Amino acid sequence: MAFWESQAKLLEKTYFDNTVLEYLLATASFIALWVFLIAIKRFLHRNLGKKAIALGLPERVALILRIFTSIYPVVPALVALYLTTKRLDLAPFFEKTLWHVVLSVLVFQGIVIAAHLADFFIGQLSFGKADDDLSLRNTRANLLAILKAGIWVCGALFLLSNLGVDITTFITGLGIGGIAIALAAQSVLGDVFSSFTIAIDKPFEVGDFIIVDSLQGTVENVGLKTTRIRSLGGELLVIANSDLTKSKIQNFKRMNTRRINFKIGVDYETPQAKLRGVGKIIQEAIESTAHTRFERAHLMEFGNSSLNFDVVYHLQSPDYQVYCDVQQEINIKILEAFNRQQISIPFPTQTLIVSSIPGLSLRPQET
Repeated sequence: MAFWESQAKLLEKTYFDNTVLEYLLATASFIALWVFLIAIKRFLHRNLGKKAIALGLPERVALILRIFTSIYPVVPALVALYLTTKRLDLAPFFEKTLWHVVLSVLVFQGIVIAAHLADFFIGQLSFGKADDDLSLRNTRANLLAILKAGIWVCGALFLLSNLGVDITTFITGLGIGGIAIALAAQSVLGDVFSSFTIAIDKPFEVGDFIIVDSLQGTVENVGLKTTRIRSLGGELLVIANSDLTKSKIQNFKRMNTRRINFKIGVDYETPQAKLRGVGKIIQEAIESTAHTRFERAHLMEFGNSSLNFDVVYHLQSPDYQVYCDVQQEINIKILEAFNRQQISIPFPTQTLIVSSIPGLSLRPQET
């Protein structure tokens, strides 16, 4: 009997305005609540994932897994600690400090979850492109970076507001500062908006061969501010997005066919009978080469040293390498046919006629 009385007296002892019994009950409540929160997390993790799989939503499964695995173990522990300490009479400083810690952890956890949600919803945007499209990946990455930055700013402002910091002045200053920054960085903001214009309007995509003014090359990356183009010489061209949207762009990747126009000259001494057959020779050379469609070949110009034929044909391929191979084959066939017909392609020449030279007689001497 004396033992139980001593134990009862021990439980009734007071430390920091709370009895030992209250501390024990709070500890038991903390452990029970902590275990309960962890059990709920695991239950939802398992059952929501199974339900999403049953509905045929693999993306939702991945999102659920990312959200639940992103919850730090300290979060349920801190939540359980804060809730169980509410029944204790704690010092105002300790209670306020604990609340600030719990709030900070919860806000940080909320930012992480919001970032996963943003990643998921941005990943659903396609802009009419395939998922493996490189330009689509760049656009998604740019949008996600801006959205995540906004999430962190909003989260920080929310935390500061709940910690007792007056953010009104800060927001006002941020607005004025934002206007000043926007005015000072008009070109940067113009490039950012131009990147979205490129993503939506799609004048070109990653992998396209384009010509911009005097620059040409293959698009490697479309960033927030600049677009990187690999030139034929191998060097990397970095062009501001706003400059691209203001320029005339030739996109060769989207060609279905190429219209080829070239000239070839023959000697003025070529007999008329052979001259009339030159067009037929050129036509046969083109039509006998793969991937081509002949259009015309006409004697169009009296040149300084040759009679020039203007030739047009269509190449049924946009590939530049195919064009080079086909043009080479056509040229060789024309040369072979000209050699058989004894039709010569003259070198550029000029005839100089001298009527007289001072001090020099051009008359033949009589002997």
